[in-house]
Amino acid sequence: MGRRAVLPTTDHARRMHISSSFNTLASLVAPASARPTVKLSRARLLQRGVAYVGQLQQERRQGQATAQRLRREIQELSAAIGEFQRQLPPGGTPAAAAPPADSAAQLFADYVRRRTLQDWRFWLFSTIMKPLFESYSEAVSTSSAEEFCQSVLGWLERHCTLPVLRPAISGSLLQLCKVTSILTQPTRLPEQALQAVSRLPPGDS
Repeated sequence: MGRRAVLPTTDHARRMHISSSFNTLASLVAPASARPTVKLSRARLLQRGVAYVGQLQQERRQGQATAQRLRREIQELSAAIGEFQRQLPPGGTPAAAAPPADSAAQLFADYVRRRTLQDWRFWLFSTIMKPLFESYSEAVSTSSAEEFCQSVLGWLERHCTLPVLRPAISGSLLQLCKVTSILTQPTRLPEQALQAVSRLPPGDS
């Protein structure tokens, strides 16, 4: 006569379900490091479960409060942006007038011409210093006094150090040797300096 299969009773299934639920609760409220060694009583697990639920509810309330505050801030920012947009001209903000092209270079050329007519040797000095003047014109801003000071300091750090000055001055001297007879006929330098400034484009003044 064969053995009859034993079916789980309703009470046994209920106990199994309760045990599984407590195991799930223990995995939520018991510290991960203590789970293998510490076995909490069911009463202790229920106490921790109540505390855990309270913590979750508090975090949920805090999240809702944060979300509400962020929604208010978004609404306020949207209103401020809308107000600023209403204050803009219908055709858009007019573009700022660009500074005259090469105005600094023209002032430099005029100054070199004027000083060279007084002393031809100034043209030699201006030829050597021209790369520094060009880097200064590109790097320094005169939008405000603060920006001017900051850009001048930045220009000094980038362009007026010895590692940068040495090749720049060497290049200027090499260019001077190419466009003048300083190596072969140095006595012609005064004449060549005056010829050089006569070819500079005249300014308005």
